[in-house]
Amino acid sequence: MEAKKSLAPAARAALQQNPIAALRSVEVYEEGGRLILTGRLRSYYLKQLAQEAVLRVVEADVQIQNRIVVEKRPVVERAITVGTVRFSKREIEL
Repeated sequence: MEAKKSLAPAARAALQQNPIAALRSVEVYEEGGRLILTGRLRSYYLKQLAQEAVLRVVEADVQIQNRIVVEKRPVVERAITVGTVRFSKREIEL
C-alpha cells in the first residue's frame, strides 16, 4: 500500500511563488486529510485567489477549507489646508 504524500508543501510553494505578494502570507497545513488555508488578507478577491492557486497544484479529490480572514483597513480622513481654504480628502489604504 502506497503512503499518501503530504500536499501542504506543494500548496505552500504555489502561494510563495505567486506574483501577488499578499498571498505569500497565507499559511497551509493538513488536518484530517484536508488542506487548511489560514491567515489574513485585505479582500475576498485575494482570499479566492489564494484558494485557486492551491487548487491548481493539488489533486481534484482533495478538500480545501479556506479559513482566511478578510480584514479591510479603515478609511482614513485627512484634512489639507491650502491658503485659507480647507479641503477634506478621503483616502482608502490598501
